[in-house]
Amino acid sequence: MEADPQSSRVQSRTDWYFGGRSWLVVDFFAGAIAILIAYWFNPDLSLGWQPSFAGQPAGFPAAIGFGLLLALVADIAGLHDPLRQQRFWPVTIRIIAALFVTFLLAVVILYTLALQQLGRTVSIQAMISAGLIMGGLRTVLFRVQGRTRRRLLLLMDLDKRKNLWERIEKSGLPFRVADIPHSFDSALNSDELMGLCRKLRIDEVVVPEQSGGETAPPVWMACLESGIQVTHTRAFVERYFYRVDCSDVRPNWFLELDLRLTHPVYHRWKRFSDILLASMGLILVAPFLLVFLALIWVETGKPLFFKQQRVGLRSKPFTIWKLRTMSVLREEETRDSDRLNDSRVTRMGYILRRTRLDEVPQFWNIIRGDMSFIGPRPEWIDIAEELGERIPYYPYRTLVKPGLTGWAQINFGYAANDEEVREKLGLDFYYLKNASLTLDLQILIRTVGSIMRGSR
Repeated sequence: MEADPQSSRVQSRTDWYFGGRSWLVVDFFAGAIAILIAYWFNPDLSLGWQPSFAGQPAGFPAAIGFGLLLALVADIAGLHDPLRQQRFWPVTIRIIAALFVTFLLAVVILYTLALQQLGRTVSIQAMISAGLIMGGLRTVLFRVQGRTRRRLLLLMDLDKRKNLWERIEKSGLPFRVADIPHSFDSALNSDELMGLCRKLRIDEVVVPEQSGGETAPPVWMACLESGIQVTHTRAFVERYFYRVDCSDVRPNWFLELDLRLTHPVYHRWKRFSDILLASMGLILVAPFLLVFLALIWVETGKPLFFKQQRVGLRSKPFTIWKLRTMSVLREEETRDSDRLNDSRVTRMGYILRRTRLDEVPQFWNIIRGDMSFIGPRPEWIDIAEELGERIPYYPYRTLVKPGLTGWAQINFGYAANDEEVREKLGLDFYYLKNASLTLDLQILIRTVGSIMRGSR
């Protein structure tokens, strides 16, 4: 039987989409190959598992270690964020910064652990090679993606189609949305839909949620029979934008949550890692914490800490602790929407907020079990009550413990209106549905990048 050309065309386009995890592999090989090239160019060095001479790391272990380190630093630098990875100058600057930091870390690690060093010539050659490989591969792959962009048909009402279209255009993702007449909004039958798909060479059809009372097969079933991919709007947004479309959330959605959120193994591991990391954090920052407290006392006097009631697990209130960063008189009225530009923020408070060191006392909240390292942001009680009345399902973000950092915190700033609150809620719901050790690790790594960039 002859293969369906439409089906094969869909598969070839899908293969060219690169997500964040794919770029981890690309940058690992870029770093490893760069080290191997530098060793190959130096006649005094040999490739292998044994060092060429004392003080010089062996070629293969150095390549593997450097590749892993570069992939990790590149992820922290934001080079693997699929929604901002195709802009030339930001990508170039991040590549240079990632290479510089990687080599500094490699020098420190090699000398500290093994009293070894790569050498000036190897370092320069490897840095140039890695930069050319990372930049060259991105240029080639971005152009291939641009030329083989998947053609999308958004089969939904005009308002939802416009909103999703705008989101796709702003994202820079390799998709081309088909422009269809308004008359096709709700009057398509199967034959008309297939004719439109063939005319526009559609690769994927995105459809809204079906109402529960419909019994007749939807018109898009014909697309499945012809090998055209059909995707629910909610699944499409989650797959490519790493968030949940809150407009599609219904009570049954919460029944689909991953059981790892309540699975005893995952729960116990997360609790163990919370206690371990928070305890280590308190021990490491304890000397600096005393200095911060002294500086706060010198600048504005007591109290040194700021505590307040926040919404915790399953909407139960708890007391959150922070270093005080504002003047004493109006501390109780503070809101976090403008952390750095509020006139009440002290000079020491500005530094603490910029680096997020004001949140160090929350390690104690984590040890107590009020919070976790990863989870939704702990909201003010009055604000949570107001938003719960206006935003559907908002209180259910507390089905997991609030976190010191989280998927919404690293991907979205402070929400200034209800629409932005829904966007941020979609990120919290994404974490509820996809929580795992892998996602937790990714959030921790990207949090380091956010702190280094001074973002919040």
